[in-house]
This record gives sequence, structure tokens and C-alpha cells, in this order.
Amino acid sequence: MAKPAAQRVLSRLDDLPPLPRNTMRLGEIIEDPASTPLQLAQVIEQDAALAARVMRLANSAYCAVSSGVDNLERAVCLLGFSTIHHIALCLQSLQILGSQGPPPPEQLMEHSLQVACASQLLAERLKLPLPQRFFAAGLLHDIGRLALYVLEPEQAHNWPERAEQEPDRLLAERQLFGIDHLEAGRLLAGKWKYPRALLGAIANHHPGLDGEGTEPAVADRQLQQVVCVADNWLRQLDRSSLPGVEFAPRTKPAVVLGLPGEPDEQFVLSLDIRLAEDTPAWG
Repeated sequence: MAKPAAQRVLSRLDDLPPLPRNTMRLGEIIEDPASTPLQLAQVIEQDAALAARVMRLANSAYCAVSSGVDNLERAVCLLGFSTIHHIALCLQSLQILGSQGPPPPEQLMEHSLQVACASQLLAERLKLPLPQRFFAAGLLHDIGRLALYVLEPEQAHNWPERAEQEPDRLLAERQLFGIDHLEAGRLLAGKWKYPRALLGAIANHHPGLDGEGTEPAVADRQLQQVVCVADNWLRQLDRSSLPGVEFAPRTKPAVVLGLPGEPDEQFVLSLDIRLAEDTPAWG
């Protein structure tokens, strides 16, 4: 039987509202091979916030289109179906959680954007297909931590002290909140019907001591490994001021991908440029 703290968190997660119908409809359109950019654009335009973010992103340095993008259909063609779906998932997930309690630490949101940029950079460096999906996975990788901070603010206030007492940070989360942020993220991703690969990256971006998580399909495993390395490299660079997060190097996932065990100069320089380009579009 779950402990009272875990039962409370699980109950609150279960009580969160579903994602809006429009967001679910985007997923259905994307799964249909006969769908068109116009169909997707027609659904997007029904959500003013999503439409504004899509246009803002399409006209940002993220896409680097000098002539500008002046309509949603062209923006869909430029960004791609999956990227649009992930933008919608990010926006709606954050809006729902933001309505449930006090805002999370700003450092947590900054870290999520940093991991998103770092994940896409590594995917591009490794020449992996659809590098934009790595951005979305990085942006949402800590959705479980965000949920714990929002739904359990009193416990979150005690987190820095608890983390100092317990070097195993996932164990410390389970002691304090009843569940850790990986499990919270997995439950949320399942409830909100995230794509399988995205759910896997959220639930498995902290591998075991041997550097391995589950055994998903190759492309899904690469997504998990890239987000894992991006997250860890940022910890090594001390780019996050969020208290109580682990920082031990995770060398095996990096080696498996053919990357060094620690961030190199190429990564640091590229990351600073990418953050300067992408932060205005996502802020």
C-alpha cells in the first residue's frame, strides 16, 4: 500500500484536468498519414495562445527564415507536424500545472529550456533525425519535478535541506514527496497521452548506476540518452542554481553515443549561441 504522502500526490496527479480537446486533436491529425498542413493550421488557429507561439517560433532564429512567415499553414510546413504537437503539449501542460498552485522556481524553467537547447544541439552534432523532437523532450524532461513543486509546495520548501542529507536524490524525493519526479513525470505523460518516445525520455533521463534504463526502440533509446547527457552536462557546467539536484557525471550514456564524458568547448560555445537565439522565442 502506498504511503500517505505518495497517496496524496498520486491523488492530486489523477485529479489534474485532461489536456484540451484541440491538443488531442493535433495528435490525431499527426497520426493520420493523409492529413495536410492546412488541417493542422485550422486546429491551431482555434487556440490563440498556441497560434501566437507557433508564429513567434516560426519567425525566430530557431527557424532562421529571412523572408518571414506570415500564416499558420506556412509555419506548420516550416516547423513540422511533430514540433507543432510538442509545442502544444508544452504549452498546455505548463498552463494546467500553473493553475494548480504557486509558481515553480524560475530556475527550474530556465533549466528546462537549457536542457532543451542542449538536447537539440547534441542531436544535430550526432546527425540524428528530427532534432527538433529532442528540444521538446528536453523542455519537458522535468515535468514531474515541476508537478511536485506545484502540487506540494510545503514539501518543496523543505527539499534543499532534505537533499543535503541524502546523496541519492531520487530516494530523497521519495522520502519527502512519496514518489520521485521520474515517476510523477511518467504518470503525467501517460495521463496526458504524450507520444511514447517522449514519455520514455521523461521517465528515464536518470539511468541507473550502470547508465542504462529500459530497453526501448533504438530511436527512443537515443532520445533518452541524449536528454540524459544534456541534463548531466549542464549540471557539470553548474548552469542550474536549482538546489538539491545531482551532479555526478554520467559517462556511460555519453560514451554509448560517441560523446565525451564531460562537456567540451564546442558544446559550451554552441550552447551559449543557441540560448541567446531561442530564449526570446520560448520565454
